[in-house]
Amino acid sequence: MAQSTSIKLDDGLKERLRVIAAEEQRSANWLMNDAISAYVERKEHRRALRRQMQDAHDDFERTGLHLTQQEVRDWMERRLRGERDPIPKLHT
Repeated sequence: MAQSTSIKLDDGLKERLRVIAAEEQRSANWLMNDAISAYVERKEHRRALRRQMQDAHDDFERTGLHLTQQEVRDWMERRLRGERDPIPKLHT
């Protein structure tokens, strides 16, 4: 169920929003919901990526397993050439 809330818009933003809404034949409310939803999704995605990076770093710290930059570059170049080369084995 949708809930109402109020928001204070910067000077001129309300008019800019009204113009866009009219051009796109949408309500200002729809545009604000769409914009806020996209913003929240981006933030959630970034949070998930940060968590994944932290987990990967923690795993490296715990195990020491890694690939060198050159190993990754060589593998990526083979993949770009269309070779079905599996990712190299991690090592310490």
